[in-house]
Amino acid sequence: MKKYNLSEIMHKAWKLYRKGVSSFAEALHRAWNSAKAAPVNAQRIEEAQQAAGITEPVNTWAGWKAAGYMVEHTTMTKLLSCRYNMDTNRVEALFAGGSTVAIDCAAVENEYGSTPAQRAELDWLLYNKPLEYAQMVLRGEMERYLSLGCDHGRLED
Repeated sequence: MKKYNLSEIMHKAWKLYRKGVSSFAEALHRAWNSAKAAPVNAQRIEEAQQAAGITEPVNTWAGWKAAGYMVEHTTMTKLLSCRYNMDTNRVEALFAGGSTVAIDCAAVENEYGSTPAQRAELDWLLYNKPLEYAQMVLRGEMERYLSLGCDHGRLED
């Protein structure tokens, strides 16, 4: 009985390595940690959904795309305001049509923040400019933004 999918772990390690993790050993270590944490994370997500009374399926933008769904922004054309909720680690966005979206910051960080510098930049953007953070996530521009190599999140000596 296989407990872990070794092919998926290696695929994730190579993906992390190509994104700029310092060494392949570090990328492989992160991939293994992610695989080991997956059952615990799935259980925690399930418990949180039950506690919050969420019955519809929950997924990331990339997950919905991979499943073949097309995400349309019909009533979400004008983003009015955003705020970061530290309790839920989400950016809550309010649109002109009255609809709201909660962006899971942990999922965004796992998807795009493969290096400490990228994670620091995501944190800086989240705390200082949540509106721009939400716009980049919703438009799919986060990877391009991080590839520019901004130094907002860097600590000064």
